[in-house]
Amino acid sequence: MNFQGWFNGGYYHDVTNKVKILRKLGGKSGLEKLNKKVKENGGTLYADVALQNVTYISKRYSSYFETSRYYGAGYYAYFGYVNPSHFGKMATLGYPEIGHYLLSPKFLPRYTNGFIKGINKLAIDGISLRDLGDELHSDHKRTEIINREEALDVVLAQFDKLKNTGKKLMVNGGNSYSFKYATDILNAPISDSKYSIIDAGIPLYQMIIHGCIDYSCGLINFDDNIDRTELTLKLIEYGASPHYVFTNESANEMKYTGLLKYYSTEYEIWKDEAVDLYHEVNDVLSKVSGETMIDYEIVKSGVKKVTYSNGIVIYVNYLSEDVVVDGINVPAKGYATGEADL
Repeated sequence: MNFQGWFNGGYYHDVTNKVKILRKLGGKSGLEKLNKKVKENGGTLYADVALQNVTYISKRYSSYFETSRYYGAGYYAYFGYVNPSHFGKMATLGYPEIGHYLLSPKFLPRYTNGFIKGINKLAIDGISLRDLGDELHSDHKRTEIINREEALDVVLAQFDKLKNTGKKLMVNGGNSYSFKYATDILNAPISDSKYSIIDAGIPLYQMIIHGCIDYSCGLINFDDNIDRTELTLKLIEYGASPHYVFTNESANEMKYTGLLKYYSTEYEIWKDEAVDLYHEVNDVLSKVSGETMIDYEIVKSGVKKVTYSNGIVIYVNYLSEDVVVDGINVPAKGYATGEADL
């Protein structure tokens, strides 16, 4: 469970030189109670934090001194949503908290240290890093320029410190430099770029990390064009877990707020589908949990074969007719498992 909006004002939280848990969510005792409940059910609670993206409404942040700059005129690195009129990524849609500055790598240790000081006082098992695992940016001020390679050194140093807390780390996106530290990755890619020059998509990313790091697909309940059957087959082929975002109340409560991006999130609406999908995927992937992918074969267009280190073979058929592979019938729009002679 990636638990968002739990401290310093909510989802668009203030900078992390201090950590103050929201009383409305039960405070410290409520958070620790939730952690215990999740753990009892076999899971891990990850407390979400953004360390590099600082909301425009942050009260304890100096945008002039602490924000990364562009070359030349030294403009602030400031972002928001994509403005549909000119496609610039600076729109706030009337909600200033949506806009965010990119924190200069120079000041990242300060806020990481503050967060660690606060999180070490809490009996929770995990930290979810909203932006540290997939964002790497330089700072091109006229003086004290920090290039991307230097920024990477800074980010890795923060990962080391966070790992030393003894808590599990979840990252979003998951660039390769985070693999050493992450136990879970959210929003891992399960498709290719869709460029016409691409002949076929293969799970290379998954072949590298499967068996070492658990990972999920992108948010399912935000995909308007999703095909449940195709999604199930893709998750099984790529060895990925399903991923949803849930709220207890209706998403309508967030319509006129900075969280308007979260729609169709009410748990009661999605729980049956989510549970069914999880069990269907888990029935197959539980057989290869902790195992590495050692071979991937495109048997024919639309038919895939994935072999794991324990000898389990998973066949996935995207075609509209049954196919037979290695003497095993793989149903149309379905899957099957077998065993390899290793």
